[in-house]
Amino acid sequence: DMVTDFLSVFQSLANSYAVSFSPLRIGEQVLVIPVRGDLNSGVILRGLYQEKHRAKNTDENTFNIDFEDGTHLEYNSKSSTLKLDVVKNINITCVDKTTHNQNNT
Repeated sequence: DMVTDFLSVFQSLANSYAVSFSPLRIGEQVLVIPVRGDLNSGVILRGLYQEKHRAKNTDENTFNIDFEDGTHLEYNSKSSTLKLDVVKNINITCVDKTTHNQNNT
């Protein structure tokens, strides 16, 4: 085993448009990229699939996230369908107004 200094972790978004954060988990498969050949100044590239953590849906039109509690979020850009399977509660806060449009089909 090797111990390094604190290493930065790549996140999916870190810019003026949006910032995201997903905590590392013990057992997550990562790749340490050494900067200037030194692992102590490296960065962590995460999100490598492994046998225990594989994508359940690999459709080219679908973005999906499965959380550790069983909650599932899925968006299909071809059908323009957002699907949420939430294990417990959904809380929505809106500062301004909300608009609800529904087609009864």
